[in-house]
Amino acid sequence: MTIRTTHTYKYQYSLLFGDAGYLWLLLHLFSISKNQYYLQLANVSAKKLIENYDTLEEIDFALGKSGVLLSLIKYYQFTNDNTLKIFIHNSIGEIYHYFLQRDTAKESILDYSFAHGYCGIAYALFAYSKVLEPSMFYNDLHTFHTELKKLLEKVTSNTENLGNLQLSWCKGISGIILYLCMYDCDGNKDIISKYQEFVFNHHLKMMTGYCHGITSLLQTTVYNQNKLLMKKIQQVILACSERDDHGLLMFQGDSGKADLFDFGIGSMGYIGVY
Repeated sequence: MTIRTTHTYKYQYSLLFGDAGYLWLLLHLFSISKNQYYLQLANVSAKKLIENYDTLEEIDFALGKSGVLLSLIKYYQFTNDNTLKIFIHNSIGEIYHYFLQRDTAKESILDYSFAHGYCGIAYALFAYSKVLEPSMFYNDLHTFHTELKKLLEKVTSNTENLGNLQLSWCKGISGIILYLCMYDCDGNKDIISKYQEFVFNHHLKMMTGYCHGITSLLQTTVYNQNKLLMKKIQQVILACSERDDHGLLMFQGDSGKADLFDFGIGSMGYIGVY
């Protein structure tokens, strides 16, 4: 059995750009196909992540340890391997300690973002408590939830300083909305709808991709079945699309050009969500 090989590169084990994302995909393919080949590849991929975990320098969801642990937690659900459980248990403390160091008086919405901030870390903690230790981190996540609501009220009260990043998934409001959807969609129904509308009303400041654009907002409408807003977002994204020389529909990337093969800043993000 072989697995794909590549040159060494930065963030090669990350969820967004590397092996943790590959593991997530393999598990998804196995769950829908029941083809053992995908699980065999997942076994190899998970082993590689564990062996190289200590080389990771980042803590965040997109590039660092939080995202890797999230993929390993998902993998554990398919294996129930006790050695893996112990590894995750021994590793979760580092990101939990980092999570506790946040200073609400000094940090901005960028610090609370999903891809690179506390929301992504909180989601990894939430997944851990849900899968491995029920009620673990419950009080901390409840406190964090209260902080998020106050932060959103503060940030949206002054729109002059809101730019693309402040509205985005990776560093802004859209990512916080996504966290609220996954943490407790029913319990956050009103606040989710409120800020979905807020971001959409400022979509002219954004592109249409996933990381920095309104495609991530489109994903949140799937969680709360906000079909009216879903339709509006789709219309905006389609209005920014074009047909290439082969008649294929191409969606606008962050560069303003059609960029088919990129999830974060190109067409594939929209295709994946849709």
